Amino acid sequence: MGYITNFLLESFSSYALTFLIASSSLFEPFRLFIVNKFPKLRIGVNKHPIYCRMCIGFWTSLVCTLVLGNYADTLAVWGLSYFLATQEK
Repeated sequence: MGYITNFLLESFSSYALTFLIASSSLFEPFRLFIVNKFPKLRIGVNKHPIYCRMCIGFWTSLVCTLVLGNYADTLAVWGLSYFLATQEK
């Protein structure tokens, strides 16, 4: 596959994984486990980072780029996947 195809595949995969982990009811038990297991990750009165789509998006972007071996594109993939998340409304 070409560079652009891999980049788009990584970006859309990261976007989908971010939505599933941070927002879907399918992963609600997982999020509650993380919140209860690691309460000190919460900063001040803000939400826990497991609910932050920008935070989770970075880690899913890193995983998606590592799977295809394009780890140098992590920030670009993260940017496109977060842009896609802002277009939902």
